[in-house]
Amino acid sequence: MKQSVILIYFCYLLPPILTGTSAENSACMSLEWQCKSGQCIPLDAKCDGVVNCGDGSDESAEFCLETFCPEYSFKCAYGACISGTSKCNGIKNCADNSDESVLLCGTGSGRFGKKCPENYFQCDSGDCISSDEHCDGRKNCADGSDETLKSCKTVDCPKFSFKCAYGACISGRFKCNGINECHDGSDEAKDLCGSKIGSPLSGEPGSCRVTLGSNMIIALKMNQSLPINEGDFVNDVSSIIYTCNRGYSLLGRKDNVCFRGSWAYPPPKCIKTSAENSPCLSLEWQCKSGECIPSDEKCDGVVNCGDGSDESAEFCLETTCPEYSFKCAYGACISGTSKCNGIKNCADNSDESVLLCGTGSGRFGKKCPENYFQCDSGDCIWLNEHCDGRKNCADGSDETLKTCKTDDCPMFSFKCAYGACVRGSAKCNGINECHDGSDEAKDICGERIETNVNLPLPSDTTSSRLRSARSTEVGSCRVVLGPNMIITAENDTSLDLKNGDLINDLSPVKYKCKSGYTLFGPADNLCFKGSWVYGPPECLKTCPNTVIEGITFHVTCAINRTRVSCEGPIRPGTIAMVTCARGYKKPDRSVRDTLICDTSGEWDYHSYSCVPICGQKTAEQYRALRSISVSISQVPWYATIYRRGDQGAEHICGGTIISAKLVISAAHCVWSESIDSTKYLVVVGKNNRDYIAMEKSETQVFDVSEIHIARGYLGESTSYQNDIAVLVLNKFIRYQSHIKPACLEWRNYAKRDLLPDTMGEIAGWGRFSVNGSFSDDLRASSLPVIDRAECLKKVGPGYESVIAGDKFCVGSPNIDAAPCQGASGGGFLVPKRIEGIPTYFLEGVISTSLSKEKCGTEYYIALTSIQYHELMIKELEARFKPK
Repeated sequence: MKQSVILIYFCYLLPPILTGTSAENSACMSLEWQCKSGQCIPLDAKCDGVVNCGDGSDESAEFCLETFCPEYSFKCAYGACISGTSKCNGIKNCADNSDESVLLCGTGSGRFGKKCPENYFQCDSGDCISSDEHCDGRKNCADGSDETLKSCKTVDCPKFSFKCAYGACISGRFKCNGINECHDGSDEAKDLCGSKIGSPLSGEPGSCRVTLGSNMIIALKMNQSLPINEGDFVNDVSSIIYTCNRGYSLLGRKDNVCFRGSWAYPPPKCIKTSAENSPCLSLEWQCKSGECIPSDEKCDGVVNCGDGSDESAEFCLETTCPEYSFKCAYGACISGTSKCNGIKNCADNSDESVLLCGTGSGRFGKKCPENYFQCDSGDCIWLNEHCDGRKNCADGSDETLKTCKTDDCPMFSFKCAYGACVRGSAKCNGINECHDGSDEAKDICGERIETNVNLPLPSDTTSSRLRSARSTEVGSCRVVLGPNMIITAENDTSLDLKNGDLINDLSPVKYKCKSGYTLFGPADNLCFKGSWVYGPPECLKTCPNTVIEGITFHVTCAINRTRVSCEGPIRPGTIAMVTCARGYKKPDRSVRDTLICDTSGEWDYHSYSCVPICGQKTAEQYRALRSISVSISQVPWYATIYRRGDQGAEHICGGTIISAKLVISAAHCVWSESIDSTKYLVVVGKNNRDYIAMEKSETQVFDVSEIHIARGYLGESTSYQNDIAVLVLNKFIRYQSHIKPACLEWRNYAKRDLLPDTMGEIAGWGRFSVNGSFSDDLRASSLPVIDRAECLKKVGPGYESVIAGDKFCVGSPNIDAAPCQGASGGGFLVPKRIEGIPTYFLEGVISTSLSKEKCGTEYYIALTSIQYHELMIKELEARFKPK
């Protein structure tokens, strides 16, 4: 079952979404769906009528057309499922609005005339909002038409409310509370409220606003005779008490504390306690025992009531289950795919009965599914819950020496005595995280000494809260000082607290780390009723994220089986999974795909850059000697150079992509007395010569930040020797199927020159015949290298010196195949088979024709060999190499 030690290692560390690196595996979580753009969304957000993917792919016919919709739902034209009651209700519920089409709903449908459903208000824009949201002081219509004098002037407000100037109704308690509750602010008008005087309950930074629940009374703990009103502000580190009106009982915690602008605990609710009414809330169901559970947990196969009444025939037998589900023997509904899967999903196990599944089914012999562990009792748990320090099998068989002794734990973790793996920081932290408590064993952690030291009191100028900070009074909290951590009392940060010190109720503390460590968790904490409001933070060495930043690869990070951000300082235990970006590949098959941040703040493996996939075409190759029109995908390395001018961008030359930031062209294309890189633009991915022409495929446009011309180039005066330039782009090219670099290969001096008749390819928008016009469409030719002696026979008068030094000739006499004019700077690429794949290598750059009067189709053309400029090109490649 376990194929290798490495596989076991990665499965322990990574969530299911990160265990594979192949292209067929999604990078999303098990309950997520991956958009075409790569974005991850919740699985149930796909094909639900609402666009959640940035590219809209979750609501497209491509992915939704085959979706099965239940009988009670409505199927949108493109396949999504929405509630059947949402059809023709005047609200766009399908992404394509097909639920409000004229054909379906009639000419008055949708927002173009149809009235909103009962209990809805129709905005002027046609949108529908709940009637309760109309004239309530808040703008709920996008156009604000629900809060205007026109729509609210006839509204009657209850006696206890306040009527806004334009007619809306708000709570009477909101009048003159310092907050604009009316949309027009009339509840805080100066002639109504007079000048504002600061309340002892408001105005302090970090204060919390009171939300008064129905039938609830709130008072300050220090002065319970003074009730607090809705909207009042309670100061930082102040506590309150909740009580309910007569006939109601409190559901939740009876006290709370404001800390740093937030309440420490969720607010309670006051529920009616009369015998004729259930004490449960509207979305809850009452068990026979009186306990309240969420309504959707009734008859779902899982016992949630302490007395089991939510999964009994008495309450479930009459339940109607959807077609795609399975109905348990006592009436509960579970997923249809859960039947006979070896896992008890019905409370009575009727989904795994012998009669239904056969003699090998369920917990009586059947193996658990892949990625599950089978307990001795026959129950199935997730594989990543096996040997994790916590008892997940009811019989505890997942945390025994027998099942865990062969497990290999990662280097940053702690291995329990019986073999389970827990986080490294679990050792000696005062909490039993191993099931057997071996992470807190005395022989590892030493003798624990509980201290309660009374230190000398600070000066009288210190607040009373700090003065008695270290005490044993009721409600105090014990300081837990983590490794490399410093804790101070908020009002005297010069006084460091010690491990075991006791801090009084309502006393805040501050955390910071020693030099070289980073704080993970809250920087402030508060002692409240004997407990800290927040869990303690940690001080840890961190790994630099610069190691996992680059354009040649993508990184996904996870820690403790949960995806985390790869930004900022990286926490120890984080696993970074590296996948090469589009157009790149691993430099070596043996290179690891994962890096682990260890406790020393170092990555356990050196970083690497993926290497570009060069010289490979995706489109069908052409072989004709004659000039033909081609698509950019047949010459994906071709770049176009434009010069800025008063009339726009003018095409001047071609070039060849050799790396994500470098394009090679001819020096004469960009050479002048003063070379100005800002005059030029480079575009890749273009099929049409016109700069503003619309393209079917993506193009990428770049400014030129630097221009490097080969040393010794002086133009025509030196017969175009060293006619080669490298343009540095202002940003990196994003490789696509139609945008790729050419390959480079360097040969020793003796083999620099290409052999005669070596075939290569050129491309461009030049004239490809003597009397031809410039082509708007990209054209290409396949041409042979000409022997130098043969080439000299065809040279025009005065051009003999051109065929010397770094030049070589290509051409095809008497065949309309070679460029005549306008193709300068383009590359000459020679194909070779590398591992059976045709791969194209750049060998030369088109420099000049060999006659003033004649075209290259008759006289050949001269190219600059890149082999003579190896040093310059290599230096620039190293300088601008992408990571």
